Amino acid sequence: MVLLALMVGCTSEDPPAGLPPSAPSTTETPTVTTTPAPTTPTATGAPTVPAEARQQTPDGAAAFVQHWFDSLTYSWNVMDSAPIRALGECLTCVQFAETIDSVDARGNHLEGNQIGVRNLSSNAILEDGSTFVTALFDAPMQNEVDPQGVVVETIEGAVTDIQYFFDLAWTSQTWKVTSIRLIE
Repeated sequence: MVLLALMVGCTSEDPPAGLPPSAPSTTETPTVTTTPAPTTPTATGAPTVPAEARQQTPDGAAAFVQHWFDSLTYSWNVMDSAPIRALGECLTCVQFAETIDSVDARGNHLEGNQIGVRNLSSNAILEDGSTFVTALFDAPMQNEVDPQGVVVETIEGAVTDIQYFFDLAWTSQTWKVTSIRLIE
């Protein structure tokens, strides 16, 4: 299965306990709309969590979601699921990681891995320390390609205007993804 199919095809995950989609905030902080700069790869290439994404603030949550996308792109490009696994154990995160591992186990790789994050809208931090971020992004056509360069599986055309709803929890001085839901 191609990863983009998971991205577009995921219907929803259950909201985490205590955080319904319409959970009221405990502060009067308005929604913050940002487009954080992409995270910087390390010498080995894996993106590191930027300092801003280590802050329990709406801007920090948005920066963390940008880091999640950067880590997913990196994981796809090098066929290593560890960076995306480290950011959360949500169903969608696990599906992405398992697909990366499966494609890699077949000796194949992925092409068409550049996700274009257009907007991240973060919300106030809730009383339990959690928050949610809405992401608007585009994804190109993605192919699974064998070692000889033959396309094994293709999704026709690019997908635009995809929206995800990221539920985040604050644990051990960092954010973790608890669920990702497709906004239809």
